[in-house]
Amino acid sequence: MNDYINAFLHKIDDKFLYLELNNLGYRYLYLKRDLKNFKLSENNKIYIATNVIDNLFKCYGFYNQLVRDLFEILININTIGEKTAFLILENYSYEELIDIFKNAKTDKILQLKGIGSYTARLIINSVQKELFNNKISEKKNKVITSLEKLGYKTKDIYKIIINIDEDLTIDELTKYVLEKLSYINN
Repeated sequence: MNDYINAFLHKIDDKFLYLELNNLGYRYLYLKRDLKNFKLSENNKIYIATNVIDNLFKCYGFYNQLVRDLFEILININTIGEKTAFLILENYSYEELIDIFKNAKTDKILQLKGIGSYTARLIINSVQKELFNNKISEKKNKVITSLEKLGYKTKDIYKIIINIDEDLTIDELTKYVLEKLSYINN
């Protein structure tokens, strides 16, 4: 697998970057957000990601390695595809996304068209697990779901539940989180 390519940027259209290296042409999907960084008719360093869906091989080119790595994390989440990953990356900078994921700001992800509560939670949980080694157990997920149904904000629940001891029962977890939430909401 290739990490990056340093090649002559021959052409850009609304979907693809067209590069040439050693008389070979390469075509990569790209983020519109990156467009201002690419230099037409010059050599550009493009970080590469690939994805195979139903025997279709897709290549993506990114200006920034960290954004590329985040894209790879996102497309490896079940139910999250290229379009959702691009939607997230187009709407927030890398720094904003790290803040969103670190602080479990599901409300920011929910602002994006087509992303519901379950998917937002799934994205945040998966990225936290991958980037920050934060793992939400099945038990904690049950508490999160039930408290969301009671109207509490996912972001507030996550801030509390992420640091709680795994040895507590579901009832003890719920009681503890509710107690802490009462301080936030007062």
